[in-house]
Amino acid sequence: MHVLYVEDHEATVLVLQHRCKTVEIDVAASLFDAKARLLRDRFDVLLVDLNLPDSTGMATVRALMDYDVPMVVLTGDTSNEFRAEAWRLGVADYISKKHLLDVDIEDRLKEAHANYQRIKRRYSRLSFGNLDAMKSYISCPPFATISRSNRSLVVA
Repeated sequence: MHVLYVEDHEATVLVLQHRCKTVEIDVAASLFDAKARLLRDRFDVLLVDLNLPDSTGMATVRALMDYDVPMVVLTGDTSNEFRAEAWRLGVADYISKKHLLDVDIEDRLKEAHANYQRIKRRYSRLSFGNLDAMKSYISCPPFATISRSNRSLVVA
């Protein structure tokens, strides 16, 4: 598995690299660098610190959500509000920096990747190319039809 770790503190990077023996970790020290790497290389998971030199907080999450890579957030903010916002934006997992040494980081990264792939497979069957599968996933009333011509749900 190939992970892009977006982190600007070398000490934290070294700790994580030492703890991850079966995961390949590349490091980006800024949001700008992370975006450039995501355009150039393929990664299975993003591990992201939210306090970077060029971005902080949820702005960092929002800036990386469009790259179709599951994101695990690593941060010191443990508030319930922050956690709820992270889940709402689609973050795959959340790890507090305070507990970094207490968790099996490799397992969490692998689990985030596996869950993301499972979700992608499930929802890929919902494409408009397979209308029967879509009908089975959504509860259409008997008077609803799905139109192939304009790819919309029509309720008569």
